[in-house]
Amino acid sequence: MLWARQGLVIQWLTQLGTAVAQAQSPLEQENRPPRYNAGRRIVTAAPRAQPAAQANYAAPGARQRQTPLAKLQIETPGGPGAMEVTKPVTIPTAKVVARIGSEVVLAADVMPIVREQFEMLARNHPPEQHETLLFLLTRKAVAEAVQGKLIVAAMKEEIPKDKWGEVEKDIVKKFDIFELPGLLKHWKVKNEFELDKKLKEKGSSLKIQKLAFVDKALIGEWLRKEVKYDENVGHEEMLRYYEGHLAEYEFKAKVRFEEIRVNYGRQRAKPAAWEMIQRLARQVYAGAPLAEIAKVHSDAASSLQNGLNDWTNKGSIKHQPLDQALFQLPIGVLSQIFDDGRGFVVVRVVERKEAGATSFQEAQSGIQKMIKAQREKSAREKKLAEFLEKQKSRAWTIYDEEPQNAAPPGAERSEPPRRVARRK
Repeated sequence: MLWARQGLVIQWLTQLGTAVAQAQSPLEQENRPPRYNAGRRIVTAAPRAQPAAQANYAAPGARQRQTPLAKLQIETPGGPGAMEVTKPVTIPTAKVVARIGSEVVLAADVMPIVREQFEMLARNHPPEQHETLLFLLTRKAVAEAVQGKLIVAAMKEEIPKDKWGEVEKDIVKKFDIFELPGLLKHWKVKNEFELDKKLKEKGSSLKIQKLAFVDKALIGEWLRKEVKYDENVGHEEMLRYYEGHLAEYEFKAKVRFEEIRVNYGRQRAKPAAWEMIQRLARQVYAGAPLAEIAKVHSDAASSLQNGLNDWTNKGSIKHQPLDQALFQLPIGVLSQIFDDGRGFVVVRVVERKEAGATSFQEAQSGIQKMIKAQREKSAREKKLAEFLEKQKSRAWTIYDEEPQNAAPPGAERSEPPRRVARRK
């Protein structure tokens, strides 16, 4: 993983409980001497005592638990597994990062999705920005978890307690029908037991996935029930949008064509390539199917499609004479032989469309869907803002005292405001 390779955020991840690999017994590690494996040093140390102050970091009354030992996989420029370090790590996986009424959100609840997002985004940011990126992703995940918990709590309040078990059972059945097959296929496992094992390796479990699906179903039902907007999009509104975004509906001239290519260089000498392309072109002139010749003899990637190139915009082919010929040749006529610097090419135009713009009639359906989607998004954001404002007194997060305008990755951080001592 890129973030671990850079070594910049290990300590921060440890504090938030992101090392979720298999836990090991502290008894197995005490007093064990250093050992070596295939030239790579695996360092083993005795467990460190948990500082008393750290155990009380969560909200008042919060529960705490820790995994005494974990194995951290640290990738280095040498490749995956280039360095493995086994050491005791205090992992407050049960550290409360948010509280909603009597419910809590633990670090372990949000870190799997944070880790997944971080691995996708970290490659687009330099190493010095990784710590800030990870902080922002984690704060966002906590906020979304709180929002979801508040909505789920509101939905549960509307369901009679004696009916909740039945409702939950019905939702889990839908999970088994619609979600489980996809998870089995994604993780390439055969049954639920293997799936649960694979998910636990990633810091999750089948039970967690089912509970998340139940919450997601409740949130979806709440949105359908609470978010209202006008679904009727008038003709005049669609026309105004079309006329105001004409550039979005313009398209360049494009062409579909067949080709036969014979490259020269490493594969064959130029004279041999010239002789071969002439012979193949003569066969096409004589009536041989171009598709069959291209499939067997062409060096172009299009040979996999029997020489056919799908819609290609004007100007997208680097060799200008060939690009121009594709928009001047009569349809169905084999071209002259072109030398584009890599090989010899002959082409035949199958279909061509001139530059123009999508008509309003063709674009109307898409415009209607887009306007409805914008209305729904605006109504959803407004409703969520109103709901969260009313419910904010029920929620607490570890970020409540953090400035909300934290600098994005790459931005310079301003110094925190200094506290001014009050005069007694």
